[in-house]
Amino acid sequence: MKTDQKIAWGVIAFSIATSCAFSRAAHSESPPLAARIAILVPRFAAKGVEAVDAEAFGAAVDTACKHDRECAARLVTMAIAESGLSAAVARSEYKPHEGDSFIDRNGVRQHRAWGTFQQHKSRNNADVWGSDDLLIQARSARSMQLGALAECRSFRGVLPEVGMWRILSGRGCAFPYSGEDARQQLLARVRRAL
Repeated sequence: MKTDQKIAWGVIAFSIATSCAFSRAAHSESPPLAARIAILVPRFAAKGVEAVDAEAFGAAVDTACKHDRECAARLVTMAIAESGLSAAVARSEYKPHEGDSFIDRNGVRQHRAWGTFQQHKSRNNADVWGSDDLLIQARSARSMQLGALAECRSFRGVLPEVGMWRILSGRGCAFPYSGEDARQQLLARVRRAL
């Protein structure tokens, strides 16, 4: 090999090595996903409510999602939209209009929804329904989301995530509801923030 070629290959190798080093440094300085989720709690919590413990919420979502950013974005979006990240709602301590409330035959107010993600009781979550543990709530919500995503994957013309929100709102994959555009916009904001 000629001297000019050796110099050219040396410059290329040095450039690649430098680029890789900067890339590793940039990624290593990035805070872990749980910390990035925790930062979002005060930013997105509903005004005038006591927010969930940011670190505990971040750790629960990160663990439930097995450190997957997309899963975390969907869970955080669901928690913001459903509970406003309220600590009281996370403990299922509701005001009369919260928790999908209704009056039963005996005139007693009941609440259908549970926790931060406002899940309804089903055979899939019956054994953990009502728990105050944020990790249990996040794992149950993730399971629901995965089921809804799988159910809507085969629908043509429906984005799986849009179908997921429809299923979780009590509609089928193909039946829109009034808040789905706002939910998708919120998801995009959360994704950018994570």
